[in-house]
Amino acid sequence: MLPSHCDRLVSIAVDICWQGLAKCLKLEELSLDNNIIRHIEGASHWTQLQRLSLADNLIASVENSGLATLAQLQHLSLENNYITSVAAFQKILSLSELYISNNLVDNARDIFHLKVTMFWLYKS
Repeated sequence: MLPSHCDRLVSIAVDICWQGLAKCLKLEELSLDNNIIRHIEGASHWTQLQRLSLADNLIASVENSGLATLAQLQHLSLENNYITSVAAFQKILSLSELYISNNLVDNARDIFHLKVTMFWLYKS
């Protein structure tokens, strides 16, 4: 369980439930790599989030995750998951780094309009 003062939390890198994280409204950086996360929910609460890393999990979809509403998000890492579509990222105009290598994405056309300086879609 998160402490009651988590509304001031700026960064966290632990395996924790989504319901608790939804209360951390001032998160700027979040790293949840190498867990067994299957889906993302409630990301829209993190309006201050600039960096999010969810690499090496079991995520198959980011649709309805709330990621598209994160206007401050600049760095997104979702490498080594099972994501099949990148359409959810097309509205995150603030993205400058997107890492989605080693997923199941066949078509990245939906995000070609983004001004991303670092983009990795390599499939092994």
